[in-house]
Amino acid sequence: MSEIFESEKRNLILFFLITFGWSWLFWILAILFPTDVLLYLGIFGPFVGAFTLTYLNERKEGVKNLWKRGWDYKIGKKWFLVTLLLVPALIASAFFLAIFTEGKTPTLLYLSQPWFIPLTFIVIYLNSLGEEFGWRGFAIDRLQAKWNALVSSIILGVIWGFWHLPLNIAQGFSLLFTFLFTVPTAILMSPLSTWLYNNTDGNIFGVILFHAMGNLIGNLIFPIYLTKFGLYYSLGIMFITDIVVVVIFGFKKLVHEAK
Repeated sequence: MSEIFESEKRNLILFFLITFGWSWLFWILAILFPTDVLLYLGIFGPFVGAFTLTYLNERKEGVKNLWKRGWDYKIGKKWFLVTLLLVPALIASAFFLAIFTEGKTPTLLYLSQPWFIPLTFIVIYLNSLGEEFGWRGFAIDRLQAKWNALVSSIILGVIWGFWHLPLNIAQGFSLLFTFLFTVPTAILMSPLSTWLYNNTDGNIFGVILFHAMGNLIGNLIFPIYLTKFGLYYSLGIMFITDIVVVVIFGFKKLVHEAK
């Protein structure tokens, strides 16, 4: 048993090294030589890390099984609704609260051009796929082998948020923005993603869609970053949601177990 644990610990360390090495290489290059292609390639660091180590440990059969988990849409109606509606509802609440308190509405460019939304969503979905095969598909189970679901989620959330650092710089955001908003958002989103993942028997498709819906709504449909307080409101609302989930489902597994 100890040999298995040490092996998985090594795999987890190697995963983070490959993920950061791949992503930060492309993003640092993007800082020096700005181009969207470099930014896009960097996003697939977690994907590369997960599939590289899965192949080294489980060969073609392991890669095949991991890939199939990302396309299994049979997660049940209740959890499918969660993937589609929960994060959009949280972000929309923060956005409209910001509008109400600030007294002005940002330009909603994408709502005025709805035909563009499906095309954009495809790109956003692929971005989320590039991340979630790694974060949830590879890392979270190995973290949960040592720590409970909540602690594992927080650890992964910190790493996930910090991973964005050179990407944010390449996109023109400050270091302060990364540590005030990107990292806290990742920490607060991580338990929700683990909650969804654990309750759908490790379904990667669900967390990819969950991630994509959050990016679509928060960045394009209801751009909270264009408001003065929307980002603060979103952090508060996500924190409250995390508390509710932990109270109802428990921090050990984030799964409601029948007594």
